[in-house]
Amino acid sequence: MQRLSSGIQGTFRQDLRDALKNHPDKTDDIRALYREVFAPGVNSWSIMCANYRTIAIFIACIAGQPIYFFWFEIAVLTPIMILLIQKQRVLNQLFSVRLKAVL
Repeated sequence: MQRLSSGIQGTFRQDLRDALKNHPDKTDDIRALYREVFAPGVNSWSIMCANYRTIAIFIACIAGQPIYFFWFEIAVLTPIMILLIQKQRVLNQLFSVRLKAVL
């Protein structure tokens, strides 16, 4: 289920696996490209960490309205997650295009 919503196409993982297997001389270049393309994306997912949720539920409880936490989840974090998934799809496509140039 995670793969269906993550923006990873079925062929992406297989293409990466094949590239590493079929071009062992380019392994370092492929790994460097992977880090270059995906590191910023990984860092941007940190907004979805438990720290922000803990702070939000703490503030909602201090305010005496725990329901605010759920509204925060729905109104703020859900749109952010949708944007992050779209960004991930773009990064996957970018990586696939740049991988062909490396090979």
